[in-house]
Amino acid sequence: MDSLLFHLTEQRNYLLKFSAQISAQITTLASTIDRLSTEIAKVGGEVDGLRRERETLLQALDDAKQEVGDVADAVVAGVTQQFEQQMKVFEPLTRSGSSTDKGRSVG
Repeated sequence: MDSLLFHLTEQRNYLLKFSAQISAQITTLASTIDRLSTEIAKVGGEVDGLRRERETLLQALDDAKQEVGDVADAVVAGVTQQFEQQMKVFEPLTRSGSSTDKGRSVG
């Protein structure tokens, strides 16, 4: 009976030791999970910030494209207007030149 009691006591001590080791590992894992959760939250915040920055940059790009388009339209309008004004200056010359050409071909 004493040997059975001794054996059971050893088993109990082993289980208590094993239980303490598992408890320590669980505590370590819980601490690691907490740290990882904190890091994940930080990364999530950074990702949200980067998404907002990306949206801001995309909006700025769209604004810049619109501005470039507006400037290009203004340049084309200005060049067209200058060309039309220059054509008006040369209109009398082209009329007189064409009448001279007609006169030469007829006469």
